[in-house]
Order: sequence, then structure tokens, then C-alpha cells
Amino acid sequence: MLPSLIITNFSHLNTNRFILKYHVLKIASIKELKTELDELSHQDLVSICLRLGRFKKENKELLTYLLFLSNNEEAYIEEVKKEIDVQFEMINRSSYHYVKKSIRKILRNIKRYVK
Repeated sequence: MLPSLIITNFSHLNTNRFILKYHVLKIASIKELKTELDELSHQDLVSICLRLGRFKKENKELLTYLLFLSNNEEAYIEEVKKEIDVQFEMINRSSYHYVKKSIRKILRNIKRYVK
């Protein structure tokens, strides 16, 4: 079980935000997470997955891949290759700066797909 943190609610500021008094958070191991997830009900697991997807674009992309695309990985890889080819064709070649900037953007997308 993870140590509990002290959380302060600033409801007098008309906000739902919480501020952690301690900045150090012990991250649970995979084994601890698996044990805890095994004890949860189906409804709790669904709510946790939806909550994860709500906060970060990367989490939503990963959930989309795992739920819809992971069963046909070869087709997913081909779609990614096609998209990268299109991005390379659309590079603005008017100056070195724009070429460099476009390649950085393509590299950022490739890293996201690799994750």
C-alpha cells in the first residue's frame, strides 16, 4: 500500500484544485500496481482507464492503440509509414530553417508512434 499524502482543499478560493504539501511521491512498482488492479471491480477499472485518457493526449493515444489497433499491428505500421511519407512530401523547402523545423516535427511524431 502506498503512503498517503496530505492534500489540502482550497475550497474558499472557489476552485476544485488540490495542492500537495509534499512533492515527493513514491511510485508503485508494476507488481504492486498489478496486485491493486486485481482487487478492483470491472467498473472501477473502466473508470480508471477513462480517467487516464482524459488527462494526457499520449494516454489517450495509447488506449486507442491498445483497444482498436493492436490486434492488427502490421496494418498500423503501414499506416504510420504512409503518414510519415506524406509528412516528408509536405516539407516546406523554402529555407533551411523550415526544413529543419519540419523534420523535428516528423521526428516528434515518430517518437510518439514508437511509444
